[in-house]
Amino acid sequence: MASAPSSKSLAEASKALYQNGEWSDLTITSGSRTWKVHRAILCTRCDFFKVICAGGFQEAQSQTIKLDDDPEDGIDMMLEYLYTLQIPALNTFDHMKMAYTLGDKYDLPKLRDAGLEALCRHLQDRCASWDKQSALQKSATASYIEEVWTWTYQDTNKFKKAILDGLCASSTRVVEDPLFQEMVSRNSDLALEFIKALTKRQAELEAMVKPTINAPKRKLERTLLEKMSDRIAAKRKAEEDLAVRAQRAAELERILRRRT
Repeated sequence: MASAPSSKSLAEASKALYQNGEWSDLTITSGSRTWKVHRAILCTRCDFFKVICAGGFQEAQSQTIKLDDDPEDGIDMMLEYLYTLQIPALNTFDHMKMAYTLGDKYDLPKLRDAGLEALCRHLQDRCASWDKQSALQKSATASYIEEVWTWTYQDTNKFKKAILDGLCASSTRVVEDPLFQEMVSRNSDLALEFIKALTKRQAELEAMVKPTINAPKRKLERTLLEKMSDRIAAKRKAEEDLAVRAQRAAELERILRRRT
């Protein structure tokens, strides 16, 4: 009697079916890319495709689904996952982000969670190794941090925590870095959150060791943090003053217009 096929061989067979597109009965497009896929696989593994294909939508009649809002590489990753049920290699920030965002958008929990875990680990490791990076690598890390601070995903706080934990591990070395100082000067919320996280971490460490140990280093860190906090406060005050002046100028202009 022939042995039952292993899960690995089934995954390989499914991947081959996805790659060659044989016996496909559905087309997915995005930008310049086209994928020949199979309803039986997609509709049984993703409710989005099930609803689209089973309902009275135009896509069900045309047998074509346009996903122009999603990145082509991300769609490729998601479709391969749906065929093989294996998490793809997540080797870059963009791949991790696509796994998380598309997994969340199309309700694929395992893909989303894999992206979440990989992103948190990647962000924390990048930030913790800040002082060991070249100027180009630091610039890339800074761009990741600033992008995350604009996200509104349900797990954004987890990503931010990973960043803050990594930055705190570098401590003074990060605070003294001109590129880091330039980054936080553009994002006062990031700067304040970092100060809070580092202050909390220092308090926890001080509670565990004798006060005399590393006292000069802690004093230097506090001084640097105080200076950074003062700069942020001064910047916010200047922004508030400008806003008040602009409001007063607008009010004066309205008064002058009424008089004329």
